[in-house]
Amino acid sequence: EKETLAESLESTKSELAAAEETIQGLKDEIAEQKTAMSSHTSQVEVEKELRARAEHNAEEERRERKATSAQMVAMTSEHAKAEAQWLEASQSTERELQGQLDAQARTLKEKEEEIRSAKEVISSLEGERNSLKTALNEERTMAEARNVEEVSRLKGEVNLLNKRLEDEEERAKEEGVVTKSQLLDLEEQLRESQAERKRMHQLIQELRGNVRVVARVRPFLPDDGVAADARPAVTTSTRNDSEMKLSVKRDESSAQEYNFSFDRCFGQSAGQDVVFEEVSELVQSALEGYNVCLFSYGVTGSGKTHTMVGAGSGAMRGIIPRSLEQIGRYKETLEKEGWSYSVSVSYLEIYQERIRDLLRSEKSGETKHDIKVDGHGNRFVTNLTTQPLDPTDQDAIQDVMRLAAKHRSVGATDMNQVSSRSHAVFSLYLRATNESEGQRISSILNLVDLAGSERLDRSGAT
Repeated sequence: EKETLAESLESTKSELAAAEETIQGLKDEIAEQKTAMSSHTSQVEVEKELRARAEHNAEEERRERKATSAQMVAMTSEHAKAEAQWLEASQSTERELQGQLDAQARTLKEKEEEIRSAKEVISSLEGERNSLKTALNEERTMAEARNVEEVSRLKGEVNLLNKRLEDEEERAKEEGVVTKSQLLDLEEQLRESQAERKRMHQLIQELRGNVRVVARVRPFLPDDGVAADARPAVTTSTRNDSEMKLSVKRDESSAQEYNFSFDRCFGQSAGQDVVFEEVSELVQSALEGYNVCLFSYGVTGSGKTHTMVGAGSGAMRGIIPRSLEQIGRYKETLEKEGWSYSVSVSYLEIYQERIRDLLRSEKSGETKHDIKVDGHGNRFVTNLTTQPLDPTDQDAIQDVMRLAAKHRSVGATDMNQVSSRSHAVFSLYLRATNESEGQRISSILNLVDLAGSERLDRSGAT
């Protein structure tokens, strides 16, 4: 029984072990089924989520299509409305523009009538202006003649008073009866006459104009290579010394003429003395205490330096040496009347934007110069040579002119063999003092020779 029970127990154990294995297998199968169930559930949830998203997207697209459709309808409606408004506005604008065009056409006709009337008025005014200009010139000529007559009369009175003064002095020496009061009276009359002469001179200058433009025509030179019977393109008027004419040739048989007016015009035959006579009154103004400036301007080879400087010591002397001569004569006259008169000069050129001293000594060489302003507001050039000069000493004047010509920048061009390539400024500083009467006169006379204006294709300058 024990063996049977032991075998039965062993058999039961084996069955129990088999049953446990079966149970474990069932558990594993249940676990797999649970896992599959869970995976299927998750998949179902995902499918639900995807289906919900798809439905949401479809709803969004439906609403978008609906909104787009509504917008398109609205846009179509607005476009139709705008098109109708534009058409109406276009028709209105067209009618308005047509009205404006009609009004402008009427205005144009009225303006044409006004222009026609204005041209008639202008024509009559031009005739009146020409007559007024002629009358003004005649009046100015008469005024100048009266002033010249008055100046001549005053000069005559001055000369008469000088003569009377000399006669009185001579008679006083002979008779010894002239009183000091009589002599003072005569001197006072002489001073008043001189003051009146100066006033009349300045009045004449103001009548003629403080700013004047004078034109000069250079004659043909042998180097110009023109025929002996060639006619100049610029000619002065034979009736009026303030007009000149420019003739521009159009073809072989016709030319276009242009008229120009200046304060004074000099033709080809005018000499240096005639030109200086025109400007000598301005030099006289400088002698009486006014600052004066003369510019010489023109194209290369037109004779600017010849007009300002000239050549030699004869009839071809220019404005600069003739001005010094006039100053010298005036200096001698003033010194006889108790004045102390001094003259100093400077001469500079502006070449390639640099200032150069034309009166520098050979030893000093070139120095840098700048334009400054002093405490009185006067402009001056630093390190510039200012040389005292006796205007009655012709040798000293010639030495100054030769030294400046030696230092000045010149060059040969196709239009001028000795062309000035710089701006030259000759300045005369005039100072006069009368200690007994407490009078002082100070002025500057600037005589400027500008560099030639030119076209490079004609001058060949480099």
